Amino acid sequence: MWRKVWRLVPDLLWNRARHGRALDILIAHSPPADIHDGPDPAHLGFTSFLWLMRTFKPRYLLHGHKHVYRHDEVTVSRYHATTVINIYPWRILEL
Repeated sequence: MWRKVWRLVPDLLWNRARHGRALDILIAHSPPADIHDGPDPAHLGFTSFLWLMRTFKPRYLLHGHKHVYRHDEVTVSRYHATTVINIYPWRILEL
């Protein structure tokens, strides 16, 4: 996953220089490591997303890989300047 994240860096730096922000919303299938992920290998999150959120500070990271069936499971978390939201099975967001 690191290779795919690194491919984004030139465009994100360009966006930051041109618009003052690298990106506002990052949409990914899988969650970041240790945020909404699971203990089994199929549901582990990516550490590269943690670096990306610390470095480029998107306002939101939306993911949905981890299916949530219990109402008491955490689906919205904050990591530095980013709100991480598990949008499974769906979510309406007003931005």
